[in-house]
Order: sequence, then C-alpha cells, then structure tokens
Amino acid sequence: AQMKTRRRARRAQPDLEGMLARMLDECDRDFVRCYKREVEFCDGRGWRFDFAWPQRMVAVEVQGGELSGGRHVRPKGFVDDCEKFTAAAILGWRVLPIAGSTLKKNPHLVVDWILRALVRA
Repeated sequence: AQMKTRRRARRAQPDLEGMLARMLDECDRDFVRCYKREVEFCDGRGWRFDFAWPQRMVAVEVQGGELSGGRHVRPKGFVDDCEKFTAAAILGWRVLPIAGSTLKKNPHLVVDWILRALVRA
C-alpha cells in the first residue's frame, strides 16, 4: 500500500526576489546590476543575503510574509533575523531589510533605496 503524505496548502506568493532581480537587471547603472544572489557572509552559520554587492558591503533581505504570518514575523524568525543583521553589522555590512508588501506596492522606491545605499558605500 502506498502511503500518502499531506502537504500543507500554501498560498501562491509572487516571486518577490525574482521581481526585484528583474528590476535590478534593467537598471541603467552597471554597479547596480553586478549583484550576487544568496551570498553567504558569516562562516559556519550558513547565513545568506538574498542580494549582495560584496565589493560595497551592501546587502538586501526581502522580508516576505509580513501580512500572512510568515517566518520573519514569528517570534523565533524575528529573533533569528535580529541576530543575523547584528552579526552582519559587526562585520561591516549595510543591510537593507525590505518588506515584501513595500516591494509589491512600490518597487521603484526599493530600487531607489538600493541605488542610494550603493552610492554611499
């Protein structure tokens, strides 16, 4: 007899990181387009940034699920993110945590924030 496993139904979420990647790829500034994805920044911890510009020590973390009770807004996820962002700051990184809802509503604002952070780095 075959055993069936039940999977929790997940609401379809737009690919926020993919949307941001497409917008960055379309930017007219070369230094904005030279991002890396899933960059590990702290040896041994397995922490990664969604987007990073290692040569400028700037990173972006897309914090999705804030309206649906996702990992980033649950107590353990919030505490884990605080630890991750603190470690990154100690290492000299400038991390931009971007709310998924902001990215959906005003993606051009998010790209402007990234551009301004990169220019100042």
